[in-house]
Amino acid sequence: MELIVLPRLSLNHLQTITEESVKLCETIPELSAAIEKVNNVLEPFKEGMLKESLTAVDKKNTDWKRDRLTKGFIKSVRNELLFDHSDAEILETLKQLNKVVDKYGIEVTRLPLNAETAAIDNLLSDVAQIDITSLSNTGITRWIPKVNDANQAFKIANRDYNAKTTSNSAINSASSIAPSLRKSVNGLYAMLFGLIMMSPSDNLISTYKQLDTLVDTY
Repeated sequence: MELIVLPRLSLNHLQTITEESVKLCETIPELSAAIEKVNNVLEPFKEGMLKESLTAVDKKNTDWKRDRLTKGFIKSVRNELLFDHSDAEILETLKQLNKVVDKYGIEVTRLPLNAETAAIDNLLSDVAQIDITSLSNTGITRWIPKVNDANQAFKIANRDYNAKTTSNSAINSASSIAPSLRKSVNGLYAMLFGLIMMSPSDNLISTYKQLDTLVDTY
């Protein structure tokens, strides 16, 4: 029987193996002090994992949606201009609108996030200066409120993300706590190993073998 030592693990795997190890050892009263040490480090580690998981999922999703809608709007204007319109008013309006979308282009979706937000606001403002009533049957007008809503949604998601990041700034990151957590878990294994060396029992040995199998799976 050899002393179990944690291998190099990802943060997610470290959390999982720690929680499983604690569950396996909870039935052994002699390990209560070592388990308490692990839990004292595990809780702030989990808080740190939560902090790091505040990656901006909502922020990224809303940015992806406005990119998709903005590209769709620009392409719809360009595609409609290719249609053989017989109505001179529609054609003239399309040309004016095309000048605006060409001014910003698809590249607007590749700008830094805050710059993109401002550019889309400007794009919509320029579009608002054009009388697009004649385009009501082309399908182009349906894109404009969608683009506006998506840009506003991104602003809200961005503000929420910044607020959450600021409010969690006092929480240490999981990566900075990981070495202490590894040390406490290895200490738990070492204490169980020592108990077996001093006074082996079926329960101690069975638990140790389960821990050994658990660690070997990573």
